Amino acid sequence: ALSQYASYENFSLQEALGIETPISQNWDVRVAFSDLHFSNAFVVPSNPGIDFMSYTIGLSHRLPTHHFPR
Repeated sequence: ALSQYASYENFSLQEALGIETPISQNWDVRVAFSDLHFSNAFVVPSNPGIDFMSYTIGLSHRLPTHHFPR
């Protein structure tokens, strides 16, 4: 939680890393990990920084492409 002794200036940094791989002709699976850091970078002595770490897993379906004659 944010502190009343923290500064009015805060910084955030968000990073994510993931991979997507096919599991069939029309389906892919996605896996990702992300980290969000929020703090005042020690601008004042009180630095109530927060790190949120999360992961996601998802399925992606590719729609068929239609080739029309010219």
